[in-house]
Amino acid sequence: MNKPSNINSNSPPLEPFPILNPNPIIEADLEGNLIYLNEAAKTMFPDLEQKRKIQAIFTNWEQTTKHLTNKTMNSFCKESQIGANWFITRFFLVPNTKKIQVYFIPINELKQKKQELEKEKILLQTMMNCSNVHLVYLDRDFNFAEVNQTYAQACGYNQQEIIGKNYFDIYPNKEDKEIFCNARDTGMPIGFKDKPFNFANQQERKTTYWDWTLQPIKSAQGKVEGIVFSLVETTERKMFQIKLEYANQMEMFAEVRAKQLSQLERLAAIEQTASIIGHNIRNPLQSMVGELYLAKENLDAMLDCQSKKNLRENIDNIEEDLYYIDKIVADLQDHTKPLKPNKNPVEIERVIEGALLAVSIPSKLNVNITIEENLPKIKVDFPMLKHALTNLIQNAVQAMPNDGTLKITAQTKNNQVQISIQDTGEGISQEAQKNLFMPLFTTKAKGQGFGLAVVKRLIEAQDGKVTYETQKDEGTTFTIHLPL
Repeated sequence: MNKPSNINSNSPPLEPFPILNPNPIIEADLEGNLIYLNEAAKTMFPDLEQKRKIQAIFTNWEQTTKHLTNKTMNSFCKESQIGANWFITRFFLVPNTKKIQVYFIPINELKQKKQELEKEKILLQTMMNCSNVHLVYLDRDFNFAEVNQTYAQACGYNQQEIIGKNYFDIYPNKEDKEIFCNARDTGMPIGFKDKPFNFANQQERKTTYWDWTLQPIKSAQGKVEGIVFSLVETTERKMFQIKLEYANQMEMFAEVRAKQLSQLERLAAIEQTASIIGHNIRNPLQSMVGELYLAKENLDAMLDCQSKKNLRENIDNIEEDLYYIDKIVADLQDHTKPLKPNKNPVEIERVIEGALLAVSIPSKLNVNITIEENLPKIKVDFPMLKHALTNLIQNAVQAMPNDGTLKITAQTKNNQVQISIQDTGEGISQEAQKNLFMPLFTTKAKGQGFGLAVVKRLIEAQDGKVTYETQKDEGTTFTIHLPL
């Protein structure tokens, strides 16, 4: 082995460990004179002896010697850069000698990774601080471990002030704490849209709104070690949305109010019309009915002939039209006059019979009546209920101009008596359903549009209601619901 010139040839031989060690090992005396270099050291530091005084190993050698000889320690480590290489350098005082052995552990790769990690940390911190997103890293107990500048400023702190504080010491909230604990304990991310929040230390900000996400961070073993808490303030958007919703509500309110006013004006016009009709038409109608009665009496006294038969048909047609005019007047007045029901116990079967007798039902229609056995009497105004049923039966008959089945059902259900009038006509169109109970609305060529409006008013005056079901080409069912 080639020895440096300053190595003491009388030194005791070294143990095999330094000789065989793949990492550099040197030995020097207390004055810093080299005594020994292993092969790895000779390869790694070929000019160590010539440039010993300027090598990082021997910088502050006197102080190194003091550390090792003051009897408080016999070894210590530090990082050293020798040339382009980095090492963990361990200085060791050989017992019972005045020699210092120096062991070098190469850490170039470790140092490089450490520098890269430091760069990534700086880059990540810079990105966090430049982001408009509020970013927080909380440990398992919800203490602040990392926060970006955006979050700290929004909370009224600087970054260093808030680190180490507990989130719920600053912002106590039982509901939020349950959410955070759920994310930590389940390991599942949780998100919210427009979550309201009030800053306890910034009352002037009032209620703010946030989109926020809790993302648990797990160890290699799957245990949640902390939570990344990210927030984006949506207060401005939320305020705009609230204003927009308010504007829409005001617009809808204005439309409803305008419709109500229009309907009130419509009803006022109807009431005025009803008053005129009741005064100017009802009296002449009564006179015409009386004259027709006398005409029929005189006709009965005449001898039978074709002319008498034709005249009888003419009088019957006139009488039918007079009854129709009388119904228009009655419906119009019933729709506008105050209703004061005179309620008495009534058998529903009698009311249905009376309504059927008031309607001319063609022989081509089938009539099916089903009344529940032992149906109890109910307290209603007999004429009002009969009038409502008459209108519904008349509508059902008119809905089946060719043929069909009229089905009338009465039963108790849900503490009510329900009377249903069902036809097998074409059904009611979607457009017509929008105004079905509106006065003066009709789809019939011969109709005034008061029938259903009157039905609704007469039934509601007796604490009941009217519902309907309809299906295209299968018919319609109107049901009167009256409390027992």
